[in-house]
Amino acid sequence: MITRPRPMATSSELSAFIAEVRPGLVRSLRLICNEPGIAEELAQEALARAVARSSALARMDRPDLWVQRVAVNLARSWIRRRIAERKALSKVGARAEIDEPRWPVDLELHAALGALSRRQREVLSLVYLQDLSIPDAAAVLGIAPGTAKSHLARGLAQLRQVLEHEEEQ
Repeated sequence: MITRPRPMATSSELSAFIAEVRPGLVRSLRLICNEPGIAEELAQEALARAVARSSALARMDRPDLWVQRVAVNLARSWIRRRIAERKALSKVGARAEIDEPRWPVDLELHAALGALSRRQREVLSLVYLQDLSIPDAAAVLGIAPGTAKSHLARGLAQLRQVLEHEEEQ
């Protein structure tokens, strides 16, 4: 089980907080964005914002949830910009880049994850990659815990269905 970072008061505590939070942040952003390089950049941006607000973070009970929420919001903005860019390119007849896995991952799993809704990927990433509880994941996403639980259950059911169908073929 992952231990939760405690609020920080000194620069060494802030450094320890960043070192502890960063790997999980990058993992969850990879699942949300499907772009390892972008995941790294977004994690860096979220952590830079944490450093800029370190005095406020020191007063928080769960600064790790605040950083995760910032990272998810940054990922959402990146996804919106990418969608807008693709729409603009299609209007002028330019060919959009084809999404392909950019890191070693099972192609069936990649396709199954890609079929999930954005919210389902977010909840799955927070619960399974960040080891957050459903209430904590809901708090990060700004949704009710019941809604997060529903997205998690539906996402898992859809993954199970797609992957079982692939095994049959």
